[in-house]
Parts: sequence; structure tokens; C-alpha cells
Amino acid sequence: MRAVPSLLFCKLSHSIVLLRDPVEMAGALSLLASGFPPAEQPGYLDTLARLVSRPTAAEELVVAEARQANQRTGIALAQLLAGRAALVWPVRAVAQEVAGNLLDQVLDELRLRGGKRALKLSSKTAFSAPAGSVLRIETPGGGGWGRK
Repeated sequence: MRAVPSLLFCKLSHSIVLLRDPVEMAGALSLLASGFPPAEQPGYLDTLARLVSRPTAAEELVVAEARQANQRTGIALAQLLAGRAALVWPVRAVAQEVAGNLLDQVLDELRLRGGKRALKLSSKTAFSAPAGSVLRIETPGGGGWGRK
């Protein structure tokens, strides 16, 4: 049985829904990858495809999509991590207000799922962790660092 997205928010004719079906998530996340430099997009698309293909994708990922009529106008993604933490990817949207509403919905859903701390995915991030914590970093590769 195919999961039906749940309607969460409607303002200024933009509807925001949480996507729970990995197939729908995969289609929506192509917009997220489009925000990265063209040379990096294939790597990010591969990373996102691996995330949504996991058997636990529906439990580990929070994907909020904004639509206006039949047009996708924004996407937000967060990954739930061990220890009730989450990683929030950069939000992609046609307008700042839509981006803010998407981020609010993702953070609300993270709280409902027991999330206590959300970290923003960016090129530079600083945070503290207790001694003995394990940090796993997954990247799409590339970046041109090092010798050829």
C-alpha cells in the first residue's frame, strides 16, 4: 500500500506535506541536490539515493515538500542520527518564507520523533560532543582536495 503524504500547512497557496514514502522522497530530493554546484550534484544525488533506499528511510529521514498547484516549490531534509540528534540539509525553496515554513515543519517533526539537537549541514560546522562520542561523516566525494 502506498503511503499518502499528510497535509501539514497551507499558506499563500503553498501546501507543505511530510513525505513518508521513500519513492516520493527520492523524487523530491532532486530539487535539494540542484542547490549545489553542478560538478557536485551527481555525488549528492548518489548520497541521497542511498539514504532513501535504506529499509529504515521512513524512520530516519524527515522530508518536507512545498507545492503550489502541481509545482514543487521547496524541499527540506533532516536525517535522524543516534543519540536523538539530527542533521539538517540546506533548505531549497522559491521564496524565503516558504523555506522558513519548511524548516519549521521539519524541526517540529524532529521534536515529535524525540530529536533533541539539530545540526546544520554546511561546508563548515562546529559543535561539541562528550568524550567517547562517535562522529560519522558521509560525503558525496569529490571536492578536488589533495594531489592527483
